[in-house]
Amino acid sequence: MAQPHFGKDLDRLTGSSPRSRSTCDCGGGAMSRVPLSMIALCVLAVLLAGCGGDEAAMTEVSHEDTKDMVVWSPAGDGPWPVVYALPDSGIAQHDLDVLAPALADRGLLVIGTNWPTGNETDADFDVECGYRYAREIAEDHGGDLSEPVTMLGNGLGGFVATVQGLDDSRFGPDGSYDDCFTGTDRPDLVITLGTCHNDYLDNAGPYYNNTEGKVVIIAGQDDDICQASLNVAPMLAALKERGIEATTTEIADASHGELVFHDEDNRWAPLPEDDPAGQDTVDAIAQAIDDVR
Repeated sequence: MAQPHFGKDLDRLTGSSPRSRSTCDCGGGAMSRVPLSMIALCVLAVLLAGCGGDEAAMTEVSHEDTKDMVVWSPAGDGPWPVVYALPDSGIAQHDLDVLAPALADRGLLVIGTNWPTGNETDADFDVECGYRYAREIAEDHGGDLSEPVTMLGNGLGGFVATVQGLDDSRFGPDGSYDDCFTGTDRPDLVITLGTCHNDYLDNAGPYYNNTEGKVVIIAGQDDDICQASLNVAPMLAALKERGIEATTTEIADASHGELVFHDEDNRWAPLPEDDPAGQDTVDAIAQAIDDVR
């Protein structure tokens, strides 16, 4: 079953600037005319809610051995758990427009990458080199590699995340893959969103050899592209057979696109951050990471 494809325009990902909320105004002009009680309440509001700078920052990064990548850093100094994120069909990070900032608002450092559809070698290079580079720069952006590291993939990106994240023999510290950087630890956790696992099990199964890793499969209850009833149970069975711990979470009333804040009728029109299905997905991702801490 084919996964949906998205366009390659990075501008669709970045927009014009990092998100920002309205700033605080604690009394306007002449402070001498403001009652002390009002000043005290305004100061308290600033302390509780923040005044400017309480938003995730977005930074574009890249290396000669990676595709264009984007870092979403939580407000504050960290350190933060690291999430390496893969979009659906791999042509652009549009999947992360709303999801990544929402995760950063939950105290997670999200590093997203492009990776092309095409042959397996291309996917290996772009995804694995991006992952190794993400680990290399994570601390520069407030990431903490002593916290659980997560590889998160949506749709087809979820399939790739399971292969890259669970194949220690090829990509781990002593692995055979040496096309960029050096082999590094596999993620502590792999999370898939709306992935048609059953379409790829025959090809992917042999790569699942990292028994130290954990997998969480997140599926939409109303997903008519990668139906939970067809894809979750076979994947859980395949992972269990290989000694890999795996669990699943089903998001109520969530279509395929709504898991990542996509409007089902127009995938280039993102849903707002308070969309219930998307927020339930954010909650499930944050909980899964917290469970392995």
